[in-house]
Amino acid sequence: AKITACDLSRDGVDFCASTFGAVPAYSHKDLSQIGLPSKAFDLVWVGSLFTHFDAARWASFLELFASSLREDGLLVFSTHGRSVYRRLREIGRTYNYGLPHWRKALICYSYERHGKGYGDYPGVEEFGVSLSDPAWVCDQIRQIRELTLIHFSASAWDVQDIYACRKLPASEIGAT
Repeated sequence: AKITACDLSRDGVDFCASTFGAVPAYSHKDLSQIGLPSKAFDLVWVGSLFTHFDAARWASFLELFASSLREDGLLVFSTHGRSVYRRLREIGRTYNYGLPHWRKALICYSYERHGKGYGDYPGVEEFGVSLSDPAWVCDQIRQIRELTLIHFSASAWDVQDIYACRKLPASEIGAT
């Protein structure tokens, strides 16, 4: 098997390349600059990426990962869901994720009302804490025609929820 390691952290990608023989792929804030090959992967594993994005960035990432999968390939990714929501709601606990109380309150409020809450880390733009209700995530997956949800596990990776999606063969798109 071949592994491709992709991240904004060049050091992390280089570590995976030198330690595990992974093919390096350096990420970029502009998704068109990432250069993942089309229809090349049987599995795309995305840990702790969607946990840091607002709603507007989801579709482009899901489309990128779907386009990188072969037919019947799997996309597996993690999100912050109800477990992290409960942590953020706890007063006086150490699970503040580096956020001031008022920002945590806004994230939770939006999550409660809309199924999606997000707030930037202090001093950082477009990268923060993201809460995603499972129903909201399922709606995002449904927007990508070639993906179908095949598995969901709440808090399966410590406090992160895990989703697995299958890339449909061309003959099945539109038939589901």
